[in-house]
Amino acid sequence: MKRYLLLGLALILILLGYGVIRFPNALSSPSGLIGGCILLIIYGLLIGFWFPSLANQNDRILHAGYQTGILIGLIFACEMILEYILLPKDNRPLAKVSLS
Repeated sequence: MKRYLLLGLALILILLGYGVIRFPNALSSPSGLIGGCILLIIYGLLIGFWFPSLANQNDRILHAGYQTGILIGLIFACEMILEYILLPKDNRPLAKVSLS
């Protein structure tokens, strides 16, 4: 199970890298990138130190948590991909409508 968490960390790192490549202007204000990297470090530390003790306590809780996490991750990934595919290049009018 730990390998799936590490796979998730690797996927997040790939998405961060893709975001930088796809949107190089993001580096002009790298607060989001720095925040993402800090979260990756925290997740990595939790997986490395806290997960082994948690894994010994109750296997059913971990199994339900993994399934829920994978489902939530898939929903989020599909939402983001569909957003990039379906939204027009200039999304300002839609943003004004949805945020007002």
